[in-house]
Amino acid sequence: LPLTQKGISQAKVFGDYLASTNIHVNQFFCGPLIRHREHSKTIVSCIEFSFDNVIIDDRLQEIDYGSWEAKSDDEIKANGHERDLENWNKHAIWPPKGIWGETQEELDTRVKSFLDMLKTQKSDNTIVVITSGGVLRSFHTQLAQDDKTSTIQDTKVSTGHVSRIQLNEGRWKIDFWNTNPADL
Repeated sequence: LPLTQKGISQAKVFGDYLASTNIHVNQFFCGPLIRHREHSKTIVSCIEFSFDNVIIDDRLQEIDYGSWEAKSDDEIKANGHERDLENWNKHAIWPPKGIWGETQEELDTRVKSFLDMLKTQKSDNTIVVITSGGVLRSFHTQLAQDDKTSTIQDTKVSTGHVSRIQLNEGRWKIDFWNTNPADL
């Protein structure tokens, strides 16, 4: 699905934030979905970065939600998955095998591969990554294994919100998570 008008506005707020703080973006990655690319295009139009240099990385593809794909929360609950949905939304607990088209292990493997690649980049690089909420939950779980000081429990990132992480001496640190860019 394409990015909504609200999504475009949210991306512009973040792009304007980056421009106003003079943060120099060295690298920019996004998932392959149309909305990932449109979100990225909107942000880079606000800063000195060309969309031609945005790296589209399949490891940032959204989760395959299988039988939940394109269904509202009410429809998922009506199909008998109220507890599974609550566990996913509140605790990032994967539904039982067979409900989704991808396993948690498959997602975690591709996210770990992406994070390991980021660790090979120059330590002073500022990197922007655009992906979807399900993927970000896996990011958080893996980042929190490094960042023992983080008190952030809710792994969810709302649509259009941002998170900031840093790599210090080979370990991830979560600076903030699920923040509205208008509040930065």
